[in-house]
Amino acid sequence: MAVEKKQYTWEQRFKELRAFANKHGHCYVPWNYTPTPGLGPWVAQMRYHKRRGTLTKEKFRLLTHFGFTWSVEHPRRTWEEHFRELQAFQKKFGHCRVPKIYPQNPRLGQWVAKMRQQKKHGRLAEERVRLLDGLGFFWSYYIRPTWEQRFKELEAFKKEHGHCNLPWNYPPNPQLGRWVTNMRQRRKRVKPARKKIRLLNALGFIWDVKKAKESLRRQKETTEAKKSVAKRRKYHD
Repeated sequence: MAVEKKQYTWEQRFKELRAFANKHGHCYVPWNYTPTPGLGPWVAQMRYHKRRGTLTKEKFRLLTHFGFTWSVEHPRRTWEEHFRELQAFQKKFGHCRVPKIYPQNPRLGQWVAKMRQQKKHGRLAEERVRLLDGLGFFWSYYIRPTWEQRFKELEAFKKEHGHCNLPWNYPPNPQLGRWVTNMRQRRKRVKPARKKIRLLNALGFIWDVKKAKESLRRQKETTEAKKSVAKRRKYHD
């Protein structure tokens, strides 16, 4: 039996747009924005109706009052805006090593790389260097972090996700995923210092790979179940 496609009202899409803007600080929803399927095309449709003159005055007023930008071009961000985004990234992940290709915020990854180049060629103001240094900025992406720095990153991951089971290729910080795997392998071959083992144990670190994978699988199932419940509640509101 065919499943009937859910129809969304204008008000429901507008509510989703407000949630997106509150989270990201803008209304530039990507066409294929997976957390809210269909929102990206709806946003593009609003711009199309505006150009054609088929958007009602009331809808135009609501969108404009909310801060909707009718131009497709993303506005140029100031240095301070990028710095605030980097602060948020550092608070979330415990470091400033934003990958150059960072899907969640492509412009931030490019800006971080640009800061390194400007510093290297002496074109970055001393005040900005000082601000970035205060954030723990790495001026070379290839500097090997200390064990303590990686542990701090793992603490930040645990605080956000509730566990320490990173995938090997964890996109926001692939080096941390490899470090976690390396810790498990080192435990088998050469025991790390007791203090490090004690710190990891206190964080809820799972040493056995099979148990870690099983725990990660359960975590994903729990997360998906919570999302499903939240989605059903949202549609029934």
